Amino acid sequence: MRFPPPDREHSRRPPLALQDRDRDLLRTAHEYRLISTPQYLRLFSTESRDAIYTRLQKLFHHGYLDRLGENPNTPLIYALGRRGAEVLEVSRRKEVGARYLAHQLMIGDFRIAVTLAARAKGIILTWRTIPQALPVRPDGFFSLHFPDHPEGRNRAHFCLEADRSTMTRERFVDKLRAYHAWQAAGGHTRSLGIRTFRVLSVTKSEERLRSLVAAVAHHPALGSEPSRFWFTALPRIEAAGGVLQTIWGVPDASGCLRSVLP
Repeated sequence: MRFPPPDREHSRRPPLALQDRDRDLLRTAHEYRLISTPQYLRLFSTESRDAIYTRLQKLFHHGYLDRLGENPNTPLIYALGRRGAEVLEVSRRKEVGARYLAHQLMIGDFRIAVTLAARAKGIILTWRTIPQALPVRPDGFFSLHFPDHPEGRNRAHFCLEADRSTMTRERFVDKLRAYHAWQAAGGHTRSLGIRTFRVLSVTKSEERLRSLVAAVAHHPALGSEPSRFWFTALPRIEAAGGVLQTIWGVPDASGCLRSVLP
């Protein structure tokens, strides 16, 4: 899917004096790769909705942002434009597929949810980019720092898998097997400097969640280490009001739900 030709003529528009908030919006588009208008509004919820709309429109019309979506009944989706990439001195993505787009927006929804939840609780969230040459390719990697906990017990690290039910159970289990082998070989410590991590898998439905949990539980290696692989579904996150709630299950027989908080 290509970004449609923009309906904008820079020569007829007065120059745009970039503000600090504009740069924040551009950095967000770069970090999220693709981000919809509703996602922008949730992330910048303390600010005027009209002001965010206005700045996004101006950044688009001046070439700092690109956008997908011509259907008035669906949200616009923004990506970093050529001029925005020049301002941030980064590269930009020029073409995306429909499957990638939906997957990236799902990742963005989770990232926004954990960002807002951490902000509300005074938890320091760090979303990190990991080297592409690793044997694992998570959809996201982030750390939570709990300032009120003692050193050595105040950080937790997570790899994210956003599952849209587009791959078979067998292929999904193979992805988790790669995490298991990587951890067993100490790759996480050599590459990221961390002692341990968990893999958080988010599914679209409870049915898909149960299917994946059962597959992992019956795998000889993965089932023997259930505390590393945590699962939840989007309906749980919405019903509980956040990703830091007690909504995560593991592939064991207890059936107990857990929270990522210490």
